[in-house]
Amino acid sequence: MHASLRAIRALTIALAVLLPAAPAVAAAGPGRPIPGHHPRFVTEREAGRWQDCLWASAAMLVDKWTAGRTVISKDALRRLSGDVHGGSNLDHLVRALRKIGISARTSPHGGATITWTSLRARLSAGGGAIVLGDDSRLPRWYGRWDPAFWGNSGDKDNHAVYLDRYDRATDRYWIMDPLAPADWTGEWISGRDLRAYAWSTSAGRLFGLMTPAAARPSFSGVRLRAPIASLGLNEVHVGWAIARSPRSWRRPPVNLVVSVAAATGIPTRGEVALSAPPVKSAVGATGLAAPVARPSVRFGSGMLNATVPYPAAGGTYQVAVVVRQRHLKATVARSVLTLYVPGERWATIAATRPSGPVPVGRLELAADVANGGSVSWADSLVDPSVPLALSTPRNTRLVATWILVAATPSTRAGAVAGAAPGAPAKLVAPVAPASTAVGPLSLVPGQRTTLTGSIATPVTPGRWMLVLDIVDDIDGSFASHGSRPAAILLDIVEPVGGQLPLN
Repeated sequence: MHASLRAIRALTIALAVLLPAAPAVAAAGPGRPIPGHHPRFVTEREAGRWQDCLWASAAMLVDKWTAGRTVISKDALRRLSGDVHGGSNLDHLVRALRKIGISARTSPHGGATITWTSLRARLSAGGGAIVLGDDSRLPRWYGRWDPAFWGNSGDKDNHAVYLDRYDRATDRYWIMDPLAPADWTGEWISGRDLRAYAWSTSAGRLFGLMTPAAARPSFSGVRLRAPIASLGLNEVHVGWAIARSPRSWRRPPVNLVVSVAAATGIPTRGEVALSAPPVKSAVGATGLAAPVARPSVRFGSGMLNATVPYPAAGGTYQVAVVVRQRHLKATVARSVLTLYVPGERWATIAATRPSGPVPVGRLELAADVANGGSVSWADSLVDPSVPLALSTPRNTRLVATWILVAATPSTRAGAVAGAAPGAPAKLVAPVAPASTAVGPLSLVPGQRTTLTGSIATPVTPGRWMLVLDIVDDIDGSFASHGSRPAAILLDIVEPVGGQLPLN
């Protein structure tokens, strides 16, 4: 390129990584750009003649092409080409790129065809490009970096610039002109002005080369933490914290798939369970905001957040929340939870957990129970048209059920049939007593009571969950209709002296 007429004595170029001129750098980075990565600006301004516009543009192109994993100076690139004197051409550039593991084709004579349409499409798809042209054909504003050079004509104003993106709404290109100083980052240029600058054949083929289109953003290299679920006024929120992501990661578009199915409501080990507000308090009559129209998913505050509205009817539901990458259809996050949505018949149950382990035998249970719904739990009113003998009493009661969480090895003598004295500890087959009913409960809405009783424990030592549910003979388990049962964890241990109770 033409030398500047201004005296430049001590300008230097900020170089990141200077690769050696001999060996190729294969597999130095990804085979295509990644969305959102923009290269660092490289200037050709230095002491002496400024004739490295193509190589400075190429250094930015390599940065873009490899998503920043290969950063090479313009001088190192030029040495790789073998052309170290005077101006260079696209053939020299292709030779240098090949030595660092990048196979490039140039337009119009190097096997590729670049038109304005393909250039816009490639930049819009996250790629970058080098375009050759006449600097003097640019408006005066863009010639401000070297007015003397801008004032030339013929082959004395041949120039190369790097283009990094395209704004379709305004028909503007982001231009990074190597003639700018080292602290420059680029600026917009209109499509009209760029078209006046660029060289093209009579068939409309531009002189230059482009990177591939950027790979579609994905969750490759991204790690999400375990889901966290919480309740809103009218919806469930499920969030996954982004624990790790690659540098310059761009969030890919995602879709949310939600399935809602009826559930039994009895908790299991490791289950996530939430209790929504009762249906009666989630309607417009209370003055609360209407539920969100449909499920949604978005990124925010370092999280991937899903929002799912409550079901409109009371009940107990298994809600599966699945986030999928829109284009690849790959599941990137998933959470399954049980959601209790109280209807007209629901209870609040509170039981005190013993302060220590419970020996095999019997447990003294005390539970506070309240009718939180809008209907009575008393027996159904007698229908005059139905014979009294055929009417069904409601028989509302508290039911206690044991669920094994984790058995422990037993050292109790005779715990395993046929075990020899001193034999290694073995797991005893879990044995749980039948569910125990305590009641009756004939509470009206808002009424509460305390139930006490002695219930049999499991005979298998280990960690057990005691589930307390309200059941009647007409509607069945309240836990299946949106009323969350109580669940307490208990450690059942060998009885003192190793003797089991008689009953």
